[in-house]
Amino acid sequence: MRDSCEKTINLMKYRVIVCKYNELGLKSSTYQTQLLNILMDSIKKICKREHLTLQSIISLPGRILCFFPSQEIIKALLIFKYIIGIQVFAPAITSPRKLEILSQKCVDYLSLLYQIHPFSSVTLVLKGNKNLINEYNSFSTELKQIIDINCQNAKLPINFTESSPDITLRVEFRKKGTYLYHLEYPTHFAGFPIESKKVFLLPWTNSPDEFLAGMLMVRRGSIVIPISIIQTDNYSDNKSKKKDLKNERNLLTEIAKYYADPLPWIKISQNELNNISNDFAQSRNEVWLKVLEKLCILSIERAFIHMGNRKLHFKGIIVPNSFESRIFRKENLKIPVFYPLIGFSFGFIQRIMEEYEHDPWNFSFHRFISQKSWESPSFLLRENKKLINPQKKAELQFSAQKSNVEINDSIILKIKSNLRVNFIIEEILESFN
Repeated sequence: MRDSCEKTINLMKYRVIVCKYNELGLKSSTYQTQLLNILMDSIKKICKREHLTLQSIISLPGRILCFFPSQEIIKALLIFKYIIGIQVFAPAITSPRKLEILSQKCVDYLSLLYQIHPFSSVTLVLKGNKNLINEYNSFSTELKQIIDINCQNAKLPINFTESSPDITLRVEFRKKGTYLYHLEYPTHFAGFPIESKKVFLLPWTNSPDEFLAGMLMVRRGSIVIPISIIQTDNYSDNKSKKKDLKNERNLLTEIAKYYADPLPWIKISQNELNNISNDFAQSRNEVWLKVLEKLCILSIERAFIHMGNRKLHFKGIIVPNSFESRIFRKENLKIPVFYPLIGFSFGFIQRIMEEYEHDPWNFSFHRFISQKSWESPSFLLRENKKLINPQKKAELQFSAQKSNVEINDSIILKIKSNLRVNFIIEEILESFN
């Protein structure tokens, strides 16, 4: 976070984060309520995990209000960037709706902003439930006039304008209060609340396109479970487990940050896969495909993997660009196969990942693909550049510590007749502390 933003947030003494979630109008009212409850539960779990004092959480039409002690707002803002289901969020202060008090609150707000970084123009935007205000139009006009007069009396050299202002001060009227804010931050991937009904397997080798393919499914409200081929058979060896996690950590733990519960990571030994290939005279890729298919089918019959209190039934396989997708087209699979990166060139994926690494605070996937700035030569990657390096994220300073790793019982999967394949599930929980 930029120093000026941090200074602004500290001086304003914000206590509430106003969260705007994606449009759920196409869903039934019952389903909307279910999705909102899922989103609010995720916020509660993440705040508890990160030792944030969530004093209150309120759901309103189009908004979720989260109240924190003012000294915890900066940390909360950093964490909210990773909450799937929220589109944008804003730190805000509260105010009574009484005209004289509200106008003075607005003047005090603008005065503090001017002390931090001077500006010359401002516009006032009133939003929310207009029915809460008697004679709303006259109230709005009078509020702007009083603020303008009080700013002049306070000798603030700022002008009110409707076009290209330096600052946009938003005032939201809600049933549970009135909220003032001027900063709005997008989440990384926005999307819809994550549901347990949508669960998919993602073949994982720690490549950027796998991360992006997974996140495009996550933003659609899906749970994405990575499955990897591991070099060692000695799963009981702690050094081997730590080495595996270290090798896969850069992007795998980035995905884990978007979930409130520990992320299950399924692993299979490469030697075991090779043995199956030899026994059935098939290529390793063909056997790998059969293993993925069988794993999905068995999970639908009986959930053997859990994520928190959710039973996971795999509904299909996610195919990133780096995977040999021809194999999937040849075989008549009994499960769906998803290609979320169709139309994404390798260079475009690199540019997205570069933006994600270099400016995580302002990164927004939706905004990035909607603009043309990625075509600029300044976005071209330097050769041999490591795409993701959490240690270089000076603004976020994630510890990347394995705060919770549990080894569950092995999964034994019948491929053919009595042939069995052993899987290991490792749970990864990434903390922001």
